[in-house]
Amino acid sequence: MPNPSGKAFVVYSRRRSDEVQHLVEALHEHGIPTWQDINDLQAEPAEPAIRAQLHGDDSACAILWLTPEVAGSSFIRDIEALEAFRCQRDHPDDFFVVPVAAGRLDYDAAQRLFDGSPVPVDLRAWNIQRVAGDPIDAGEAAHVARRVLTQRLGTLHRRLRPDVPLTVGLHTFPTGERLPADLLLEWVHAFDRGRFADPAVWKDRLLPALEAISATVARTAPGRGIAAQGGASLSSATAFGRAFASTTGTELRWRQVFPDGAPQQLWSPGDRAEPVEDFRIQLEDADHDSRDLAVLVSIVQSVDAPFDAQRHMLPPYRGIIRAATPTHLTSPGQAVAVTEAIRDAIVEARRRYGIVTAVHLFMVGPAGLAVLLGRRLTALGTIHLYEFDQATATYVPSATLS
Repeated sequence: MPNPSGKAFVVYSRRRSDEVQHLVEALHEHGIPTWQDINDLQAEPAEPAIRAQLHGDDSACAILWLTPEVAGSSFIRDIEALEAFRCQRDHPDDFFVVPVAAGRLDYDAAQRLFDGSPVPVDLRAWNIQRVAGDPIDAGEAAHVARRVLTQRLGTLHRRLRPDVPLTVGLHTFPTGERLPADLLLEWVHAFDRGRFADPAVWKDRLLPALEAISATVARTAPGRGIAAQGGASLSSATAFGRAFASTTGTELRWRQVFPDGAPQQLWSPGDRAEPVEDFRIQLEDADHDSRDLAVLVSIVQSVDAPFDAQRHMLPPYRGIIRAATPTHLTSPGQAVAVTEAIRDAIVEARRRYGIVTAVHLFMVGPAGLAVLLGRRLTALGTIHLYEFDQATATYVPSATLS
């Protein structure tokens, strides 16, 4: 049986491998895992392996990347495309096909690719997607990925019980366990050492992907919560939480893993706050001519020393909030308490200084805290995120949340 949480099988001509790589990356950025022959086909007979994948329990849909080269490939037309449409015919509630007319094909030309083929559909009767670029750019690839995302979430919402949340995996590190998830945000390709993505990649691809996921969940799966987990940079976790801010109406929980092997916990902003031993938070005045605010969050390890050492390289700040505890956060309630204390301090700084146009966040701590904090960083101006580079012992700019 197909699996609505499974992979998207990508059908394409290998002459279009570079172009299709844009598509695959966009799909991964939007939470859609893929099966692609150059990455997943083993040293085995191709035809039975492809049939097994398409009709197996790890397959959710097929994307047909239709270009002029497909006309010369009986393998694509008579095996891959044929089996994809057969799977949709046999399992219409669980498996879908997304044909895309690319390579300057119009709708009639896309159908003519299958003249003489046993494919049992007439694409001229379909509302198929057409892309203009030849080859496509990252923007058009993202547009296709969002169409697949909409159908995937619609299928999942129909198949899941109303009380079951959507599961989401967020990964920027190449290593670490990948648990099954309804949406798998595999972002490794965009990151260096799991922590550093170019600010332009954040702005043009990753943040828009998060916004699209959040909006699509609200539209196609209203009332359904999110249970997330993964090995992600702190900036990614913060941006993820911000995408599912309380204003979206989507309930969000993060599965927090502890380094000492303690039992995992689900952290939610709805949990009751609990006291944190030795937690302190203070606001100190700085440059009177600035309108920016620095927020330093130190859980177990301190942000202060590297921040103070590079102050001459950073923007001037009107005020600096230092929030710190030398102990681990051991419960969801403690994470909520720290989150609320930080937000309250930012609100107090805005009241004291009158104008705060941007917040600069420097943080060390658990990913779950970053998720909860991101969810609460709304209506506070622009948020600049930073990641610590151990090689240079400095913080480097990451995503900007506006």
